[in-house]
Amino acid sequence: MSDQQATTAPYHPDAYSQLCVSYRAIDDFRGKLLGFLPLVSGLSIWSTGWGGTNPVPENMHPAMGIFGLLVTLGLAIFELKGIQKCTALIRAGQQMEAAMGVTGMFASLKDSHWTRFAITEPVASAMIYATVAAAWMYIASQFCVWCAVACGVVLLVLMYVYWLCPVSRSGTPNR
Repeated sequence: MSDQQATTAPYHPDAYSQLCVSYRAIDDFRGKLLGFLPLVSGLSIWSTGWGGTNPVPENMHPAMGIFGLLVTLGLAIFELKGIQKCTALIRAGQQMEAAMGVTGMFASLKDSHWTRFAITEPVASAMIYATVAAAWMYIASQFCVWCAVACGVVLLVLMYVYWLCPVSRSGTPNR
C-alpha cells in the first residue's frame, strides 16, 4: 500500500484485524458458556439425588435451586451484553469491509432468511437459559412443575422482548 493510500483509507487493516479477533473471542466464549451451563447445571441437579447415590439433603434443595437460578440469571444478563457487543462488532466490521472494498468474515453475517422465522443466536441462547433456569426453579420450588414452567417462560419472554426492543434506556441500540 502506498503512502497516499494509507493516508486516505478510512480504516487501517490492523484495526480490522483487531476487530475480527475481538469478535471471535467474544463469540467463542459465548459458545463455550452456552455449552457448559447446561452440562454443569445438569450434573449439579443430578447430584440432588436423582442419581440415587449420596443425595443432597432435601432441606438444601431450595437453597441450591435459588443459587443455581441466580447464577443462571446473571449469566443470561452477561449473554445479552455479549450479544450487544457482537452485534456492534459485526456492524463495524461490515462498515470497514465496505469502506475497504473487501468481502470478509462480516459480509456473510448479514440477516438471512432464517431471521424471518426467529431462528437466530439470541433466540437459541434465550431457550437454553430459560430451560436451565426452569430446571433450577424446579429444584428451588421443591419439584413444583408449574413454578418451573412459569420461570422458564418468563425468562424466555423477557430475553426475547429485550432483544426485540430497538433502544435501551441509554439510547443505544440493543441489537
